[in-house]
Parts: sequence; structure tokens; C-alpha cells
Amino acid sequence: MMRYYAFGSIADIDSLHLKTKNNPVPLNDTDVIVRVEAASLNYKDLALARGDLPLNNGGGEHVPVSDGAGRVVAKGSAVTNVELGERVVAGFFPDFVDGNPNGSEKSLGHELQGMLSEFVRLPAHALVKIPPTLSFAEAAAFPCAGVTAWNALIEKGELGHEDTVLTMGTGGVSMFALQIAKAKGATVISLTGTEAKKAVLRQAGADHVVNYNRITDWDRAVLELTDGRGVDVIVEVGGAKTFQRSLNAATFGGRISAVGVLAGIAGAVDPTSIIFKSLTVNGVFVGNTRMLGDVVAFYNTNALHPVLDTETFRFEEAQAAFSRLMTQQHTGKIVIDVSQDTRNKDKDPTHRT
Repeated sequence: MMRYYAFGSIADIDSLHLKTKNNPVPLNDTDVIVRVEAASLNYKDLALARGDLPLNNGGGEHVPVSDGAGRVVAKGSAVTNVELGERVVAGFFPDFVDGNPNGSEKSLGHELQGMLSEFVRLPAHALVKIPPTLSFAEAAAFPCAGVTAWNALIEKGELGHEDTVLTMGTGGVSMFALQIAKAKGATVISLTGTEAKKAVLRQAGADHVVNYNRITDWDRAVLELTDGRGVDVIVEVGGAKTFQRSLNAATFGGRISAVGVLAGIAGAVDPTSIIFKSLTVNGVFVGNTRMLGDVVAFYNTNALHPVLDTETFRFEEAQAAFSRLMTQQHTGKIVIDVSQDTRNKDKDPTHRT
């Protein structure tokens, strides 16, 4: 018997209950059973938990959380891309392998049953092998935030080593974007709302940090830091309340990747700058499994490690992990340790707490 978490017909943190049922088995020859070792939370998980997004579960129970990593414990007869015992991480959209989205993509933890479970059944094409340089906790950070940052900067943003990048805050996407941009040789300007997080961003490699609570017209500050030129690529996680200032801070011909709405959806935006400054605005909703493989390989090649929050939660503390995400006091990715004994810590030399 395995343990798993599920919401009822209506999602909220208080209705997230720990349950048990039989372990899954392969239903066809391309299925893989993964023993989950770590899961990480995203803003979308919180939106579901707060009821901001509807559950597509037909009125039944729903297992949340899109991001998870673990070890292959069973597989169908036609599976050749992974072996028993291998360490793997699952794509955010299990059936979105490559190419451009067409609107039919279904994500784990929302349209599909999620990763907050000791065992999961996944299609083999959804899995990417974890390199030995990354722990299960680190690998679990990639599927949503890591892929989103990679898509925003590399796929859509066409980042060059001489470019200047603007990131916002210390959440998962923004910290991935900071690390990727610096590894590519770009200059990074980061926004934050506290002096404590200003130090965190500096330590992570940001060239300049602007406290938007102290400097409310941060777009002007960004222009001053770039000698009036503006930035080449913006990873826009704020939404309508920050978008106008992002337009102001962009250079002529700049690229803006619209990623999130953390600051809210209400706000007026004048599109004139998009026209007069020849800006490119791309909507980025995560990405495909090929991108997951690319960003994981990039981190391995460049000896990088995702930024994880200072607090890691045990499986039994899943509700507390959601509450931590709600406070927005975290830095990087909030991880839930799904492993139920010390096998990972004792036998996996890459394990990090």
C-alpha cells in the first residue's frame, strides 16, 4: 500500500488529506512506475489549493503537485529509454514531448493526477534521466520553474551573452532565470521587495538589485543602470501590475517573456511601447519535455544547482509546505521530501538537505 495526498471535490489546503491505496502497476507496455523521492511546489499548486483554479477531476479526489522526481521501479515491455533503478524527473506536461503547444496539453497535478504520492504511473516519454550531479530534491525543482525560465530566456528570449536580463523576485522561475542568464554570460538586474532578499540575489550572482518597495519607479532605476538603454530580455512574472514598467524598462527591440501574474491581474497597460520600441512579447506557459532535458543538461554541464528554499518539508508536512508558499517568504523552490526512510540519504551521494 502506498500513501498519497488528495483534495476532495473542492480544493483548499484544509481539505488536503493523506490517504492510502494499492501501488500502481503498468497498464500498458509504455508505462513506467516511479517511486517518488521528492516533489516541489509551484504557484499553480497554490492557486489550485486556494480554489483560484478549478479542479478537472469530475468530482472525485485529486492528487496535486506537478513537479516530482524519483526512481524507476517497474516498466512496460516496450520501454527502452529508462531502466529499472534509474533516477528520473517527470515533465510538467507528460504528453508534450517537443514542438509548440496546441492547447491540448494536460499538466500533472491539474488536469492529470499529480506527484504528491509515494508512487506514480507515467508514460515513458515523459521522463528525463537525472544526472549524478543533482539530488532528487534539486531535480524536482525543474519541471515547471526550470523549464519556464529556460523557455523564457533561451527558446523565446534568444538570450545572448552580451544581453542584459531583468528578473523579478526570488521565486523559483526568477532564481532559475538568474542562474541561467549568468551562466550564459549575461548581465542581470533583479528586483526584490526586501533588503534581506537583496543580499540573497547578490549572492546568487545578480549584478544589480533594485528594491521596488524603496524605489517604486523601478523602471527608471533600470534605465539608469543601463545608461538609458534598457534591458534586452525581461522575465515578467508580475502580471498586469508590473507589465507597464517592464515595457518602460525594455530596450528597443527587446524581448519580454510573460510568465506569471504574481502581482495580480488588475492593472492598465498601454501597448504603445510595444509598437514604438518594436518589442516582442511572448507568452510562456512552461514548456515541453525536450526543454526539461535541455535545462537539466545545462545545469549538469555548468555545475549549477537550483536554489532551494531554506525549509524542506517531510511528506507528512505537505499542508505546511503549501502554507509556506502562501506567505511568499520563500527563496527558490519549496521541496517536500517524499522518501519514507533513509535510503536516499544513505545511498545517494548527491543527496542534499
